[in-house]
Amino acid sequence: MSNTCINLENRAPCESPFSGRGVEFDSSAVTPDQSGLVLHEAGYLRANQGWNFPGVLSPFWRLYYNSQPGQTLVFRDRQIDLGPDVLALVPDHQQFLCLGELLVPSFWVQFSLVGRLRVEQDAPIALQPDSAELGRIGELSAIIEDTAREQHRNRIHGRSRALVEGVLSRSEIRWQESIPDHLEALMRYIAEHVSLTHSDATLAGKAGVSTEILIHLFQKHLGIAPGVYVTQVRIRTACQRLLQTNDSIEKIARSLGFPDRANFSRVFKRITGESPAAYRKR
Repeated sequence: MSNTCINLENRAPCESPFSGRGVEFDSSAVTPDQSGLVLHEAGYLRANQGWNFPGVLSPFWRLYYNSQPGQTLVFRDRQIDLGPDVLALVPDHQQFLCLGELLVPSFWVQFSLVGRLRVEQDAPIALQPDSAELGRIGELSAIIEDTAREQHRNRIHGRSRALVEGVLSRSEIRWQESIPDHLEALMRYIAEHVSLTHSDATLAGKAGVSTEILIHLFQKHLGIAPGVYVTQVRIRTACQRLLQTNDSIEKIARSLGFPDRANFSRVFKRITGESPAAYRKR
């Protein structure tokens, strides 16, 4: 999966909710229902290869399960070794890379979620899968591997959703209160005006709150400062444009509000681990 660390078919690893190898459901443009969940894709590969993929940073949640060891998710301050005793839940806006040369069976679900984890909740989350979860994963893997899987799309969707909802309801996971409407509106504004300079004071004015309250809201609901969030949105957009357009790096830098290519490249490498030129070439 490009978004799940399988480097395939020129799918943008920062923006697309689809990998090209799974069963696709709703796009990222679909509005969440009352549960706050949008299911994008469920997939299974009996022999997952091309796992090495650095600098993953996207707005989607992921659920991973590998029935054999040999692949690892590496984050800033920890790593998760995937295997039969680990069910890995990776929230959105997490930066990580994938390591592993062995061909192993891999199962994944990719989705969007309105709910947010509490700031004190360790993330990503490594869970011990229970028998019900393993049963659902085994059943889904068999259906997805079937050459006639498109005929079973509704069945796959229903069971994938049940799996995700079950995992999200586990007592080990601590959730915070819903994101306030004015903060959600501000996040949409940032995404739609990614080229503008967004100081804390400017964003506070857009949200109708003081700068201190703005910083508190971002820390409480997203766990990061407003400026860090803005930079992440810019770099995700840069990833998309580097892969999907022929625009020069200088043009992309200017279009995203960076003063010059050097500044853009420095920030891009700090977040993704490689330069924009190297990212596009790879």
